[in-house]
Amino acid sequence: YLQTNVNYQSENYARSINATEYGERTLVDMRAAIYNERYEIALWGKNIFDDEYVVSQALQPGFDGQRRIDAYQGNGSRFGLTATYNF
Repeated sequence: YLQTNVNYQSENYARSINATEYGERTLVDMRAAIYNERYEIALWGKNIFDDEYVVSQALQPGFDGQRRIDAYQGNGSRFGLTATYNF
């Protein structure tokens, strides 16, 4: 089988006061597998187009008295192979 997941998120704000905005993002995951009653072998990829996106931000005090915003990035592309055997 072949499976594709598409996750879209429009622009949104990090805080209720609308001080910081996250951009929109579209993430695409795919999985291709062969299987029967005993086993499954699957090749998969997450965020296959390697979109860069922010998952959260934090407002931090700086050493000089100024505040700074720390942005935490989402995962980049990941690929793998999974094998399952049923006893």
